[in-house]
Amino acid sequence: PNSDGYTDPVSGLALGYNLLSPSPDVNADATRTGRRGAGKMVVFETDGQPNSTMQFDYQPKGYDSYYLYVDGNTQTPDNDVPYTDVTAAAFGVIDMIRKDTATENTAGLGDSGHSTPNNKALVYAIGFGDLFESGGGGTARTFLLDCQKKGGT
Repeated sequence: PNSDGYTDPVSGLALGYNLLSPSPDVNADATRTGRRGAGKMVVFETDGQPNSTMQFDYQPKGYDSYYLYVDGNTQTPDNDVPYTDVTAAAFGVIDMIRKDTATENTAGLGDSGHSTPNNKALVYAIGFGDLFESGGGGTARTFLLDCQKKGGT
């Protein structure tokens, strides 16, 4: 894999959050939702430096919270999104993943993550491809390290 622009960490992390959510709004098939109380982790893989993002809106529904893709979204062209904006949005999703799970599923109840008091959700970050193999990718490596720190790994 060779990074060639449009590296969007927010979409991957938001979809990872959704895969762990027990919300029926994410997937009507109950076998494809996260089980409440189970230990959870996200493995975030990338081949490049974060420079693009799609918009996802967080839907606070207690433990049934999820990220909603905004219809009509167009991906911001390569390198047009400031690094700090992309990383702030990505770190916001990681913070939500690591947050404790709400005890109720009431709409508007507020934020809910996927951690339990005794079992924190984890986010592992993996970089692969030419950018990382060549010894380059300083900013991308820093981003991955920051993801791991925020993700508790």
